[in-house]
This record gives sequence, structure tokens and C-alpha cells, in this order.
Amino acid sequence: MHLRTAHIATIVVGSALVIATGFALVTKTRTTSVSADAPVGTASLAVESKSVKVGDQFSVNINLSTGSNAGNNETTGTDVVLAYNRDLLEPVDADPTAPGIQILPGKLFELVQANKANTTLGEIDFSAGQQPTSKGVVATDGLLATVTFKAKAAGRSPLKFIYTAGAVNDSNVIQPTTGRDLLNHVQDGVVTIN
Repeated sequence: MHLRTAHIATIVVGSALVIATGFALVTKTRTTSVSADAPVGTASLAVESKSVKVGDQFSVNINLSTGSNAGNNETTGTDVVLAYNRDLLEPVDADPTAPGIQILPGKLFELVQANKANTTLGEIDFSAGQQPTSKGVVATDGLLATVTFKAKAAGRSPLKFIYTAGAVNDSNVIQPTTGRDLLNHVQDGVVTIN
């Protein structure tokens, strides 16, 4: 009986060792794939500034630039979190057939993964990328999306990208080979409402 218990304990400990070793390998692989030595390109997001009147409906473009350093600047996905003053601006739905409020996607990516305006917070969350089965990457400059707003009251509303350098849980541009955030510059906008 004690021999059988010892044998079972050996199997359990041996399995735990394999799991722990597998985890250590996965962790090491992840660390290597995002190391500081990995080649990283550059990318930027920019939103236009506008001057409008109360009651006007207007659009602003969100542009993505990955520069000209092909390879290091390729991306398979981009996320945008754009904040606005909810007391001054109201997003206009680009797709009334879908629930919620959406913005208009550009043509850079094949798939829109998230597209919603949170009018309570005054934020727009937009995420687009390539299909998982696609071999294509984006290495270009172009229109990522267009936001249409209605001006509710006079004042100045920032259009501010929520962005932390190197973070991948806010506005970011992901490099496919390293998983790192290429985004190193954002150009916020402002809407002046008279």
C-alpha cells in the first residue's frame, strides 16, 4: 500500500515538474519575444482639429502612419481609445442597424474587432486588424476610421488618445513579430465650438 502511494506521489510530482518546466519555457519565450533588443519600428496616430458651431454635425479622421521602414513597421492590428468631452460633443452612429454607437472604419484592415462609443465616459473604443488566417500586414499610412460628432454646446473639447508608451491595453499599434507596441507618437486634436 505504501509503495502504491509513493508511486502515485511520484507521478503527481513528476507531472507538476513537467507543467512547471513548460510554464518556465513559455515565460522565457514571451520574455524573449518582447525584449528590449527586439527590432521595433515606429507608428503614429493623429486626429484632426476642427472649429464648428453649436448644432453642427461634423467628421474627424483618425489616421495611422507606420512610416516607411517596412518590416519593423508592419502591423496586424491597431487599437484606439479616443476621449472627448461628453458635455460638448455627441458621437453620431455610423451604423444605425447595429446596436450601440459606432464610428466609420477605414479600409486599412480586414476586420473590425471593437467599435463602440461610450457616451457615459466620453470615450470611443475602436480596434481593427487582419484576419487570423490572413498573411497580410499593414505597412502604410492611411485612414483608420472617421468619427462623426454633433456639437452640443459652446466650448473646447479635446480629442485625446488614451496612450501609454509600450502598453498594449490602450491606444496601440502592434508589431506582429514581437507583439510590441510600435506606437511612439500621438497627435491629439481639439474641437472649438462657437
